[in-house]
Amino acid sequence: PKDTARQWIVMSERLCVSTDGGASFQVVALPVPFRGNVGYDPARRALYGATKGGLQRSLDLGLTWSRLPFDFVPYAVDVLGNGDLVVSDDGRLMVIPSAKIESGLLETSMIRLTLGADLAAAACGQRTFRPVVCDGQNVVVFPDDGWNHSSCVRELGPLLSRDGGKTFRWIVYDLPTQNATGVGLRNGTLIFGGRGIQASTRFSDVQEAD
Repeated sequence: PKDTARQWIVMSERLCVSTDGGASFQVVALPVPFRGNVGYDPARRALYGATKGGLQRSLDLGLTWSRLPFDFVPYAVDVLGNGDLVVSDDGRLMVIPSAKIESGLLETSMIRLTLGADLAAAACGQRTFRPVVCDGQNVVVFPDDGWNHSSCVRELGPLLSRDGGKTFRWIVYDLPTQNATGVGLRNGTLIFGGRGIQASTRFSDVQEAD
C-alpha cells in the first residue's frame, strides 16, 4: 500500500523485481541463498534479506546486494515503519535501530525475545522465530524449528507486538493450526498460510492466550 509500484517475488537463489506494479519483472541472481521474504523500507528505499551468508541489504530495489557487518546468521527479517529492523537468528529476536544498522554492533538491549535457556536448549523443539512480519509498529512472529527439524516440535502459535517490538504477548485464533509458513500483515489484518490452510483475522478479534 505504501509503494505498490515496487514488487518482489523471492526464491532461494533468485529475485524477480518489478518497478511497474507487476506488469514486468527483472530476474536477479542473488549472491547467496535467501531464507524467506525480504523486508522493504520505502522511506529509504532499502531492501533487506536474511541469508546463510549474513544479513544482506540492497539500495537499488534488489538489483545488487551487500552484506551488513553483523556476525550473526539470520533466519528472517522485516522493517518497522521507522526503519528499525526486526531480525531473528538462533534463539533470538532482535530489534536493531535504523541509526545502528551500519555499525554491525549488536547490543544487549536490542534482544527482545529468546527461546530456551541458551542457544543449544531451544524450548519445545523450537530454534528461532520465523516468519517475521511488520506493519508500522505492529510485529507478528512465530516460533520455528529453523534447520533443526526436530521430532518434538510443538506449535506454540503467534506472538504479537503493537509497540515496535518493545513488548510481545501470545495470541490465539480460531484456526486449525498454530503454525504458519507465510503471513501477511496490513492495516490491522493478519493473513496466515501454511500446510494447505489459509485464514485471516482482525486485531480486534485477537484473544490473549493463557
